[in-house]
Amino acid sequence: MFHGGTDTQKVQYKVGVFNGTGLAQTQNIDKSLAYAARMTVTSSGPYLDVESVVDQPPSLGVRFQGGVAWYQSTDTPFRLDPVIPESDVRNTRLEGDVGLFFRQRGNLFLEYYQRKIEVEQSFDLPPSCYGAFVQGRFSCDQSGYTVQGGVRLGPTDHHELSARYSWIDNDRDLADDERLEATLNYTYFFFRHTMQLSATLSGYKLGVNAQGSSAFAVKLANTAVSFLDESAWQGLEADSNILGTIQFQWTF
Repeated sequence: MFHGGTDTQKVQYKVGVFNGTGLAQTQNIDKSLAYAARMTVTSSGPYLDVESVVDQPPSLGVRFQGGVAWYQSTDTPFRLDPVIPESDVRNTRLEGDVGLFFRQRGNLFLEYYQRKIEVEQSFDLPPSCYGAFVQGRFSCDQSGYTVQGGVRLGPTDHHELSARYSWIDNDRDLADDERLEATLNYTYFFFRHTMQLSATLSGYKLGVNAQGSSAFAVKLANTAVSFLDESAWQGLEADSNILGTIQFQWTF
């Protein structure tokens, strides 16, 4: 891996070549490698990998930062049955993110990504691309984004209110397979992240054709009926769930 940047670290880069996909397996069983690259820019200083307002450096004023990343790997799944032909699975990802820090009071992050999975045998597609498998496609395009922000409240800086909204389209050529999440969180920091109390309320929605939904499981269990024939699946609806949690964390 190679990494570096300008003298002020306003521009940084990282480039790497790896043995194994880094995701599904740690080592290759073929000659292919995984490639990754990322470049970041900031209005001042190095790129900050933080998600909470409380993690910001005390001297931080108003700052803008952003980055772009690219990843590609080719995997050749191992076949237990020698009759099944070998094939390559290519995974390509593009990601972009921007962040805004406003002194010690608030921050806002936006991230967008695209992923393309290309195969030579349709049964090598992941479960999230089951619609592509049914349609006989040999590629699956996925996309998604996340918006997240936080703000510190009160004169003591012990209180933080944050929110996140995420959207994922498992297959852009298939309808009703989106996954949504909306989360509202309140945290009281007794002493930064060493001791904290959080209360979170999250709402989730999984489309009828989204992996993990009840309707998706029903369709997989009844393969005699066409997965894409909506008239045959009348009454199936998207899953909607609400989850509330209270968590006390003490790190030592």
